Amino acid sequence: MTEQRGLSARETILLVHHQADKVSKLRAILAGYGYIVLAVDSEEEAIELCRLKIRVHLVISEFALQGMRGVDLVNSLQSLGHDIRFLWWPDYDPRLLRVMSGPHSGIPVLPPLNESDAVLQTVKHAIEHAQY
Repeated sequence: MTEQRGLSARETILLVHHQADKVSKLRAILAGYGYIVLAVDSEEEAIELCRLKIRVHLVISEFALQGMRGVDLVNSLQSLGHDIRFLWWPDYDPRLLRVMSGPHSGIPVLPPLNESDAVLQTVKHAIEHAQY
């Protein structure tokens, strides 16, 4: 049986996105359910934060970052030896992101932010069950 999470969630989620308005909206959704939310706007900052040994349970990242591809960020963070889960955060309709090639094609996609219940369910599932 899966534990029901609500305001007692204490996992740390790292948002990697360059648009402050989108980060603010997702931060509000997640923090409202008790998640600890950190945010950076570049892959370099995400890597540095994880090097500081801050425990991050889930990274929600753009697929196409400004300095590297999202899969490169996944590889970099995994190489640090952390057990981190991942979600892709598309800047466009996630239904367009059907299949990605490569070893990280199984990483789930965050639903649109206006579907907050679906966002929360996707985040919970990624933390509890995802491979990445």
